[in-house]
Amino acid sequence: MTFATATTNYLFSAGDTIFESGGLRSSAVVEPTTNGLGPRPTRGIFAYHVCTKISDIRDGTSNTIMMAEHVVASFITGRKPTARLVEGVSWDTASQQQLSANPGICLAQRNGLNYANPARVKGYFGNYLFGGDPERSWFQTVIGPNGPSCCSGGSEGGNCVTTIIAPSSYHPGAVNGLMADGSVRFISQTIDTGNLSAPEPRGGGPSPYGVWGAMGSKAGGDARAEL
Repeated sequence: MTFATATTNYLFSAGDTIFESGGLRSSAVVEPTTNGLGPRPTRGIFAYHVCTKISDIRDGTSNTIMMAEHVVASFITGRKPTARLVEGVSWDTASQQQLSANPGICLAQRNGLNYANPARVKGYFGNYLFGGDPERSWFQTVIGPNGPSCCSGGSEGGNCVTTIIAPSSYHPGAVNGLMADGSVRFISQTIDTGNLSAPEPRGGGPSPYGVWGAMGSKAGGDARAEL
């Protein structure tokens, strides 16, 4: 008997927090890590083993993104001469600390609509419905839609450690995003991403990553006029 693996093209929002696999928790759960980055509070709606209540979304449910779409990858690592930005994630791009301090370094992986080095790109997206690791199920409001995704660590067959994942689609110039109030927005890939050289935000306060970052933060206090 053979079984077909269920696929998906839905991603869950971790907000504008740089995602450390297995270490991202709500501020309600203080859990030390061993990599020097300290506790990992989430600014988005979703995190491992944590429930978010409507009352926690203080920036407003109509302003805060909850889910988005992503293209299902049509390749595995190193098996495609050109790897499109909308499909894959560039592994071992930089260290955890470098990605956390300057997520804009992911943009160097872009070569037009493709990745600059397809041999170091894996196509994990959507190929396993119940995979909870960030490469398969999560996104951040840091790099804009249809942009490059990257991570620290990882290998051809191994999970990444720290990820920055952008949602993607085949729609011309935009992706669909589900807001926390149940409405759907068509989000342009040219949405304002602010200062991508700024370190990831910790705790409260506005997002440094422009309108896109503010959409991911559930309680950053970003002005509604900016959204």
